[in-house]
Amino acid sequence: MSKTPVSGWADQGHTAAVGFLCGEAAQQLFWPLCGMYAVAVHESAHCLANYLANTHATHVSIVPRGEDAGHVLSGGASYEDTIRVPQRLYLTQDERCALLFLRLGDPSANWKTLRTRMRTARQGANDFVRKHHFVIGSLTDRLLKSRQLGAEDIRATIEAALTARG
Repeated sequence: MSKTPVSGWADQGHTAAVGFLCGEAAQQLFWPLCGMYAVAVHESAHCLANYLANTHATHVSIVPRGEDAGHVLSGGASYEDTIRVPQRLYLTQDERCALLFLRLGDPSANWKTLRTRMRTARQGANDFVRKHHFVIGSLTDRLLKSRQLGAEDIRATIEAALTARG
């Protein structure tokens, strides 16, 4: 089996994986978090990742819905738990989505390779959150006040924060 350079293994899949994992990375950076604040930080990080990937979120909510404490819609559809993984693995919905995109980028990749790529994507998510913590914080504050934001409010809040940071 030949090794594929990181830059060659579906950059889009890696970018999507980072986007999914940034919610959890944000929760860790802003730790200790609890309740609605934790959910707002998590969803705000997803919104920013969507914005910067030019796949703008159309709606974000921290109003509980079923088992979901919050959610982000992008392009009118929410991300679903759509990948089958070995049952011995406990993965969050975001981790499952990240794996899905990594798998789509290289369908022949084995689990060891995917785990390695997942670690790389997690580090990318951590770096993303550290770099953009101010913007995530601004969007979190706005989301905590309104509990739901539409596409225009998400965009305006992110752009205002990016402008303020220079």
